[in-house]
Amino acid sequence: MSETYLTVGALTDYLQYKFTADPYLQEVTVEGEVTNFKIGTKHKYFKLKDENEEKQISITMFSWQFNQVNFPVENGMKVRITGKIELYAPNGTYSLVAKKMVLAGEGELHQKFLEIQQKLQQEGIFQFQKKAIPLYPKKIAVVTSPTGAVIHDIIRVVNERYPLAEIVLFPAVVQGQLAPASIVQQLEAIQRNAEEYDVAIVGRGGGSYEELFCFNDEAVVRAASQLTLPLITCVGHQVDLTLIDEVADYSASTPTAAATKATPDKIELVQKLQYFRQLLQTNIEKVWLNKEQQLRRCAQSPVFKQSEQLYQMKEIQLEQLKVKLEQAIQQQYQQKWIAYQNVKARLNDRVLEQQFTHNQTIFQHQKAQLLKAFEQDYTKKKEKLSFLKQQLSALNPEAVLKRGYAYVTKEKEWIESGEKLQVDDEIVIHLQDATLLATITKKEMREED
Repeated sequence: MSETYLTVGALTDYLQYKFTADPYLQEVTVEGEVTNFKIGTKHKYFKLKDENEEKQISITMFSWQFNQVNFPVENGMKVRITGKIELYAPNGTYSLVAKKMVLAGEGELHQKFLEIQQKLQQEGIFQFQKKAIPLYPKKIAVVTSPTGAVIHDIIRVVNERYPLAEIVLFPAVVQGQLAPASIVQQLEAIQRNAEEYDVAIVGRGGGSYEELFCFNDEAVVRAASQLTLPLITCVGHQVDLTLIDEVADYSASTPTAAATKATPDKIELVQKLQYFRQLLQTNIEKVWLNKEQQLRRCAQSPVFKQSEQLYQMKEIQLEQLKVKLEQAIQQQYQQKWIAYQNVKARLNDRVLEQQFTHNQTIFQHQKAQLLKAFEQDYTKKKEKLSFLKQQLSALNPEAVLKRGYAYVTKEKEWIESGEKLQVDDEIVIHLQDATLLATITKKEMREED
């Protein structure tokens, strides 16, 4: 009995038929790591392998298909390839003839990240003037999960640093397919009442690239960029970067850092208040001391101590000026009279008499006008001097004593406050007509209003 067998060609043809007849193998998608990829060849021949395993499959990708790949292919990159399985008859090997290749896993998400980033960059959304974070916020809007650690960290830090601030939680889904719409909804709710809040915080804790990807969503980024109040983000850890961070006015590495940026430190505020209070008190004391010294210098001034002598000096000077003016008028009159007598001797007596009479009338009239003007000016100056004398007399400490007041000194120092005196201190009480020596037996301070 002869044994049944197939030739190599026949088996190869059968296998090729099977590959062709199986519809599943005509459109199959395989995921794996790229290996043996070489740059420079027109058509691409490389292998795809499972991670940490030795199993591999050959990949053939012709140039017209490879030119449609929109990312640089590198060895070790995780990709998904769609194509059909073909058997190469000459050597009996099969391969996946690729017609499409995309990034897989985080690589695919990163490619999507780059596409959204480029689109928004071209629109200019990332080029904006950052808003200043308010120093003393009254209300802080927080978009995050109501059950996560983020909201608890923010509440704790705000209560420790600045308990005057009110935290308003806008609960949102921060992971998964529902997250983008949920975050957008809460950002829009904040914007509708933006005048009620001073600053907004958007954040979530750490996670994988895929878990944090909702904060790269185009709608989320656009909604965040449209906020008219300052925005602080705290998504993931310090090494994580999302597109919402690029439209934030401040990107914090942690929720604690975000809450710290949003609030002042109450301890620092108390220290500043104490400093400014001390500075104000010191300046007030300096001004008070300066004015007190000016008042004492004025009290010792001759204007107050010898005011009557000053009045008398001015009156004497005024009388002297009056005498000098009268003497000058008389001297001028005599000079004119002598000149007249000389002219009279040389002129006809009758003409001279007529001229003399006329000139004498004019002279007498001018003399009367000059004396009248002088008297009026003299009267005005005398009245003004009298008025100033009354004002200075009213400011004279001695005049104050005449109205029943007294002032106290201790060792020749004026005492304006009871804080400078103690029981058993000896003081001097100055009255209008007497000086009294007294001893403090009791001290009662009035309470200030």
